[in-house]
Amino acid sequence: MSEYTNPAKRLYDIFNLIMDSQILDAEYVESTMYRYRLAVLLGLVPNADVYFADAIGQIFSIIHSYEQLVNRSETMPEELKGMHLDQLKDVKSFLVGFEDWDELGDGLDKNFIRSLQWAAGEMNQHWDEREIEEEYLASLQSETEELINKIVNSDLDIQLMSVLTSGLNGVRQAILEYRIHGAEGLRQALDKIIADLARHREEFEAESTKTETQEFIKDYLKIIQILDRLVSTGLKIKQIASPLVGFLPMLNSGE
Repeated sequence: MSEYTNPAKRLYDIFNLIMDSQILDAEYVESTMYRYRLAVLLGLVPNADVYFADAIGQIFSIIHSYEQLVNRSETMPEELKGMHLDQLKDVKSFLVGFEDWDELGDGLDKNFIRSLQWAAGEMNQHWDEREIEEEYLASLQSETEELINKIVNSDLDIQLMSVLTSGLNGVRQAILEYRIHGAEGLRQALDKIIADLARHREEFEAESTKTETQEFIKDYLKIIQILDRLVSTGLKIKQIASPLVGFLPMLNSGE
């Protein structure tokens, strides 16, 4: 994820590139280089076509991550939080109504770009995410998909199957969208899983003692613990899932 930067910088780079495209000649805009750069900034798979509707969807997704980071920032004063959030409201309002690249490009001006440039520079003072190596994400994705396949092809109780696959699909999606949301997306997937564990604690405790379901629960917890470590590394925070998963008998018994 070498191209990944803080979401304010992402928005600035995206809109600045689009604005530049209105100044440069049409041959450049149609070039593979331009489309590749735009796709990478948006978090789309680099290819020959970047569809407008997909791009707008990705921009709103980046805005959502930006809002989440501002709201939970411990270093940003409330006044600055308000300035960032107000600007994001303006960006969202600006995006409504455009139907193609030409309309969007024509609507951009230097004042809009300068405001995003300010936000990108200011956010750098609060942005402290560490990049997670691709090999770790690939390994977690492989283990997650393998466990999902094992669960859906098993004879597990439907409710338990639904809880497990819902959490795992959230992890898989967060990995796929890491280029967009970074470790914050992984943290949100982890938060959902922790909520599921707390909500279904009695069921997990009971199922973790049964021979026919113990292996699935144990593999599920293994993925949670890996995800917890990655989130802790990326966002430089304490691990948050380990204390909760420790209540299960299989872990307390040292199995």
